[in-house]
Amino acid sequence: MEALLAVGLAGNVVQFVQFSGQLISLAKEIKKRGAASSLLDLRKVAQNLTQQTRVIVTRLKANTATLEQEEQHLLDVAVDCEKAGEEFIKYINELITASKSSSSLGSVRSSIKIKWRHGEIEAYISKLNKLQGSLWLATVLSLRTRETGNHHEVLEHLKSTEAGNGANQQNEDELIKALNLLHDLVQQQSGPKLDMLQKQMDLCMEDIQKIRSSVTDIREVEILRWLDFRQRSWRFEEVEGAHRTTFDWIFREPQANTPWDDFSAHLSGAKVSLPYFINGKAGSGKSTLIKYVISHPHARARLQEWAGQHKLLSPRFFFWNVGTKLQKSHTGMLRTLLLSVLTQYHDLIPAVFPTLCANGIPITDDEPPSYVELKSAFERLKTRSAFFLRMCIFIDGIDEFEGDHRDMSTFLCSIASPAIKVVVSSRPINACLNVFKSCPTLRLHDLTQNDMSVFIRDILGSHPTMAALQAETTKKAATLEAELHEKVELTWSLE
Repeated sequence: MEALLAVGLAGNVVQFVQFSGQLISLAKEIKKRGAASSLLDLRKVAQNLTQQTRVIVTRLKANTATLEQEEQHLLDVAVDCEKAGEEFIKYINELITASKSSSSLGSVRSSIKIKWRHGEIEAYISKLNKLQGSLWLATVLSLRTRETGNHHEVLEHLKSTEAGNGANQQNEDELIKALNLLHDLVQQQSGPKLDMLQKQMDLCMEDIQKIRSSVTDIREVEILRWLDFRQRSWRFEEVEGAHRTTFDWIFREPQANTPWDDFSAHLSGAKVSLPYFINGKAGSGKSTLIKYVISHPHARARLQEWAGQHKLLSPRFFFWNVGTKLQKSHTGMLRTLLLSVLTQYHDLIPAVFPTLCANGIPITDDEPPSYVELKSAFERLKTRSAFFLRMCIFIDGIDEFEGDHRDMSTFLCSIASPAIKVVVSSRPINACLNVFKSCPTLRLHDLTQNDMSVFIRDILGSHPTMAALQAETTKKAATLEAELHEKVELTWSLE
């Protein structure tokens, strides 16, 4: 028997152990209770077993070399078992038809119990056991009689199978089981040829693990690309940086005449479990302030005090009501936050997206991430990252979110925890004011008077006309500056 055929047969042994156990268990259940619902499951298992025998027959018949004695015996048993399986499926179909024609549950159970012939199942299982035994014998004899030089084919076959992008996790696991089974068979035997084969198989297992790791890496990259979208950072990049010394006050202790909650204390505090809410009227500089804080070394230092020995990350998302749908949606925010974390910590991807990593189904742009998928993934991210990672999430412009502002605000409150800090900004709309009323906060438009004066003075001072006006009369220049400041105040009061 060729080496590749031996691997295939070992895989069939694994399948038979699984399906035979299921079939026996279902048969006992039906005999005991007459459960009509179990008939469909029994038929499915029987169909799987029959398909396995069909595969064995096909493999053996496709072998171009003359079959040896044990291989011919295996073929005869497989053909016999295939016929028995087809007869057994026909028998189960008769019971299913009878159960459907009965008018009541009691009569269905009675009908099945009367017609159930346990001898049928025992005869079928006997043939299955005979086939399984023949599989074992044929595999062992193949390992005993063939030259080890041919077994490099096994390695190449397993490599190519494992590297196939279409292979799903179940097939990979069965491949490993089959190889482990061959390994066990070799250990039960003796002889120099088998010793050599065992070494080859050990090397094969090592290579398979490397290939599996490579396949996993490819899958993780696919998931990251699936989460990404081109416009996710556009709003952040569009926001201009803070002017000179404006916003330096954010890291100082609050002034008595302008009460607000200490921002530095919020960043460094160990017992903080609520978002920090920055609200400000249109044009007050909320987005500029958030961008300023994100990139400021003082903010990083305060957050590091809080994180301690844990890793630290600061994901961000800026809503934009004139942007694309993803730039103003819950889905866009979750995709951005997940991507920010998973790009840094690839090891979290299988835990955050377990089904995608396991099923091997191709990921395409035709099926973008759904809100339900993303929300569940984010919950898993929170749980799996809490023991090693601390995050401070910055969300700008809730008022520009295209959806229910109350729901968004409530969601952001829900993710704040001892392991996750949240800093949010919005215009003072009712939904946000109500949800964040118990949170530490500051009213930006009450705190930027000095910043606005510095900005106006610098802009006017750099203009040639203003320089000429100041040279002519300082009073006129001061009047113009005051008028501009008043217009800004009027804009905010109308907000």
